[in-house]
Order: sequence, then structure tokens, then C-alpha cells
Amino acid sequence: LDGICDAQENIDGTDPNDPCDPLNTDTDGDGICDVQEVINGTDPNDACDPLSTDTDLDGICDAQEIVDGTDPNDACDPFVDSDLDGICDAQENIDGTDPNDPCDPNPSAVGTSDCDNDGLTYDEEILLGTDPANADTDGGGVKDGDEVINGTDPTGGHGDDDQDVALNLKVMLQGAMFGTSDGLMRDDLRQQGAIPLDQPYSSALNARLRT
Repeated sequence: LDGICDAQENIDGTDPNDPCDPLNTDTDGDGICDVQEVINGTDPNDACDPLSTDTDLDGICDAQEIVDGTDPNDACDPFVDSDLDGICDAQENIDGTDPNDPCDPNPSAVGTSDCDNDGLTYDEEILLGTDPANADTDGGGVKDGDEVINGTDPTGGHGDDDQDVALNLKVMLQGAMFGTSDGLMRDDLRQQGAIPLDQPYSSALNARLRT
């Protein structure tokens, strides 16, 4: 059924039982000649018809990958990475992660991503030594990004170091508690002669600290 009578094929030296001899054109490169595809009712211009097997599950049939020169057994060939997280879309589809979300899976290797929402990008966290998948690396109760803004160490485990210093300074200046019946913290610097008895803000024996 190649349109050439058997007698003529015998004269031409072609095979009267092979519809692809001499018409062996394979337009779609799927290994099946166009004439045979027409006989079979498949599309001679579609490499995935009838060979629709997709071994690597990358959405591209094996025949088309062979035509394209890519590996039908490698889901990441061709390598398409929509979210630029270093994992090809096909592999993310296989893994059940989102090929359009650089933070899925987490952590991401995308330098500008902030998967833990701590205010620091992946690149910044790597530079600082913090965990790009943990908003509070040291567990101090303050996000890594906030610690950087506050000037504290996001890896030191003391997210409120600045407050601790202030409290320690108050205790050092105030010395022993004096006259606390009214609930106010007082210092005894005047009694020690450390400050003048009369000052613009108070002439009392003890300066009061109000917070």
C-alpha cells in the first residue's frame, strides 16, 4: 500500500512488502516512515504519535527527545528550571515540589530568596553563618534579620543582648536598692557624694528612675 505496484517494485529492486521502501521518508524522526504512519492512521509529523512513551516523565516523549538529541532517560535533559532553584522542573514534578517556587523545597540555593522570612537573603545568611531555613538561628527569640538591624549576633543565642546590657548598667549605677516601699528604683549616688546635692531636675536625696 505504498502506491507502487508490486511488479514495479520488483523491477526497481525495492521491497513490495515494505511500504517504506522506497518511500522511507520519516518526517518526524520517530523511526516509522511517513507512509507506514499514514497506513497506521498515526501522524507522520508528530514524533510522539504513536511512540508516546515518556520514560523519564519530563513531559517530552522518548521519540521527540531522540529527535531533539536529548536523553529520554534523564528527566533533567533538557534542563528547564523555571524557579532557578537548581532543580529542574521535571524533577520537581516527580518529587511533588513546586517548579515555580524557589523555596520549595526549602532551603533554596537562590541567592536572593528569603525562604524563612527573617529579612535576610540566602546569600546574606551564608555570609553571616546563619541558617537560611531557620528564621531564628540561635533560638534567642529574635529573627536573624532583626538581630542584624539591632547590631546583635544572630548566631550567638542572645537575641536581646542590647537589653541585657542596659539592665546590667542600671543595676551597676543604682547599687543596693534604697527606699523601695513605693516601688521605685532609687540610686544612692548623692549619699556617696558621686553627684551634686542640688541639680536642675531634682534636689531630693535620691534621684528617681522612671521607666
